[in-house]
Order: sequence, then C-alpha cells, then structure tokens
Amino acid sequence: MDEGVRQLAQAFSRTIQADRDTIRAAEEQIKAVSQQPGYGIAVLKVVAAGDAVGQDVRLAAAVNFKNLVKYRWVPTELAVEQGTQPVPEAEKAQIKQLLPGLMLSTPPLIRAQLSEALTIISSHDFPAAWPKLLPELVERLTAAGDDLAATVGVCHTANSIFKRYRNQFSSNALVAELAATQEAFAPVALGTMQRLVRLLPAAAAPGADLEHLKALLSAVRPLCRIFYSLNSPGLTPLMDSQLEEWMTAFHFFLTFTHSGLAGADAAGDPEREGVLDAVKAAICANINLFMEMNEEEFAKDLPRFAQAVCNLLLQVSNRPGQDNLAMSAIRFLTTVARSVYSKLFADPNVLKQICESIILPNLRVRDEDEEVFDMNPIEYIRRDIEGGDSDTRRRAAADLVKALTDAFETEVTAMFTGYVTALLQVSAGGKVRCCLWCRTPSNWVGDGWNGTGDGQQQTGWKC
Repeated sequence: MDEGVRQLAQAFSRTIQADRDTIRAAEEQIKAVSQQPGYGIAVLKVVAAGDAVGQDVRLAAAVNFKNLVKYRWVPTELAVEQGTQPVPEAEKAQIKQLLPGLMLSTPPLIRAQLSEALTIISSHDFPAAWPKLLPELVERLTAAGDDLAATVGVCHTANSIFKRYRNQFSSNALVAELAATQEAFAPVALGTMQRLVRLLPAAAAPGADLEHLKALLSAVRPLCRIFYSLNSPGLTPLMDSQLEEWMTAFHFFLTFTHSGLAGADAAGDPEREGVLDAVKAAICANINLFMEMNEEEFAKDLPRFAQAVCNLLLQVSNRPGQDNLAMSAIRFLTTVARSVYSKLFADPNVLKQICESIILPNLRVRDEDEEVFDMNPIEYIRRDIEGGDSDTRRRAAADLVKALTDAFETEVTAMFTGYVTALLQVSAGGKVRCCLWCRTPSNWVGDGWNGTGDGQQQTGWKC
C-alpha cells in the first residue's frame, strides 16, 4: 500500500470514530483530497486493501466511492456551475477496468455499495462506452465453474448492470441492445442456473455444510433477478426458446425445502430475510411478471406454479423476515385471480383454503403493528386510510380479496360475511388487544370486499 492510499485509509478510519471533531477534520481532509486526479482509483485501492485496513474502513471507502460516482461521473449542469469537477476520462477507464473484478472479492456489505456505483456507471456508459464489460462477465462466469464465490460475484455484477432494462419503454435502440445482451449473456446464465440445480442435492444432503448451501442459494437469487431484468421489456425469441428450462429450474427451487435453513432462520434475527426465502420471493416476482406480460406463453406452467405458491403460503410464518416472500407470493395469486385463469380457484374447497389459510392470517395485526400503533396512532391510521402501506402483507391480502371477489362474488361474499361477523363478535369482548387484533382484519376485508380499497366507510362492511 503506497503512502497516499495509506493516508486516505487513515482518514476513512477517523470518519467512523466517536469524536465529532475528529470526524469533521477527517471529512475535510477527504474533501480536499477528492479534488486531486486519481482520487477514485485511490479509494478503490482502500476498498481492495482487505484485512490491512479492516472491513469498517473498506465500507466507508465504498460508500464514498459510490457518492463520487453518483455526483461526479456525469455531473449535472448546475453542479458543474457550482464547481464540481467531473471524473477525468482516463480515470474513468481505469475505474471500469478495476471495478468488475473488485466486486468478485468483496464481502456482501461492501459489494452492495460497489453494486450501486456500477449501476450508475453502466446507466451512462453501457454498452457504447463500455463494450468490454459484457464479454468479461461472460468469460468470468464461464470460468467460475463450481466456484460459488466467483459465481456470486459475477451474478451480482451482472444484476447491477441489467437493472437498466426494468420499467423501460420499448424502442428500437432498446430492442437492439437487449437482443445483443441476451445473446451474449442468457445462454451462460441458464447454464449456470442448471449447474446450481445439479449441485443442490449434494449441498442439501444430511450432514452437509449449511454455509455451503447458503452460498449456493446466494448465487441463485441474482440469476433470478437477471432473468427478471432481461424479460421486463418483453419476451424475445431467444428467451422464449429457453423458457422451459428456466421454468423447470424455478419450480425446482420454489418447491425446495430444508429443515436446517428453516431452523436457522427461525432461531436468528426475525427481521432478517433468509437466503432461501429471498430466492423464492425472486421466483414469485418472475412468474408474476410472466402472468402480467406473457400469459399465453406461461399458461402451460401456470397450474403447477399456482399449486406450488399456494403450498408455499401455507407454510410461511408471520416473521417480518418472511414479509417479502409472502407479499410476492400473494401478488402472484392476485394476478392469476384477475386473469382468465381465475378458474383455477373455482373449486369451493380451494377458495375456502385460500381465504382462511392465506388471506386471513396475513390480515392479522402482529406485535410490530401494535408497536407502530402505540407509538404513533395517527400516522398508523393515516397510512391505512391513504393506502400508504402498499408494501405490507395486509395490503397484498386485501388486493387478493378484491380480485377473488371480482371472479367469485357470491362465494367470497358468503365466506367473508361469516368471517367478519365472527371477528366482530370476538372483539366485542372489550379487550383492547383483542379489539385491535380483530377489528383491523375486518377493516381490511371490508376494503377488499367493497372494491374501493380507499379506506372510506362503507355501510354494512366496515367496523
């Protein structure tokens, strides 16, 4: 480590001290140095220093690098007028040469910051000003083989780049760029996914290392997100030709269970999403995308995925760490219920199971909700009325009630009449906790039932 990089590492080290004066002095030093040529390269060298500087210092440097890219890679006109210096072109070339390889060797927290920086850079430079990036990723992923650490790093890097294709309006330029990207990367991505499928049984065998299994699943999730990005603008002939293989792999992981992982998640931080739950949530997002955009092509796979998702939701607990999985799975069922394939839920027993075992449990108030209500009841009620809680299990479950009501109005109305009546009878006991627990589901069922979802009072349905 040269002297300049060592001094910069020491400055980053002082920014994470407890003394405010020390922090302020270190920030001023970094601000002054940041105007010098080669600063971005020096910061990346700190990130790459490993144990020589410690993870906290590397993380501080990674955050600083992300902000450097955000504000100085392509600064706004106003920022330039105010004196912001753009990163020199020669330095940009060096950064683009170093960054992909660095992402392969950094811990997850640091990689997340570098990933954001890479996303920003690729939004400006990829593919025209960075033509070597995609061939390099393909080469690295092909060479990774069974090296899970290398596979995870390459997949996270590719995922950061391909996010640019999500929520994009179609254009001739986008179609051409997407076709070139898919032609280069989709075959090796599919091959990697199939290799992980083959490796899973041995990794999940009794007595196998649990951390190795987690590493394997950590490679699966970014591959799922890559699939989502590459198909967001629409299904291309190349991806259509691979669809059966992708869906086979998705169904394999969606139905995979492991008692060791489940036990570790249950015993760990309840707020933290488990690695297998993250994979399954990503798969649910993928199949939901196809139900929304490519319903006809997905039709032959729909029954087995609908069954798998229903079975999955029957096993999901109320831990906050499983919220993302529950919401993603419920959204998929909602999309199915709104489609011409809603007949999959026409069986009275199936409909009853969805309502009683999936919808109602996800409408109930949890301890976390009570804490929010106790701390700020006005804000809790405001978010409920205005729909500001769109990213919650209860809102997802209410949307499913609406979709099922549109498809099976008589049956759903009869069932939820009984549910709401029973809940109100229980809450009439007068206990505060019981009232909150029971009346809130009644309100949410009413929202879904009356079809408005706007929180307005509806005679006969609301508490």
